Amino acid sequence: SLYSRKAFERRQYEVVNEILYSKYGDERLKHMGEHDRCTLLAKRL
Repeated sequence: SLYSRKAFERRQYEVVNEILYSKYGDERLKHMGEHDRCTLLAKRL
């Protein structure tokens, strides 16, 4: 969720990649809105 993402970002995690589900025409993802996304976060070592 957005709240989890913000918690990770406060701990210096960075967004590596992000997929917006609304951009896909897949039947399984049609009900997803503009704010539904999958975010990959990572921390530099």
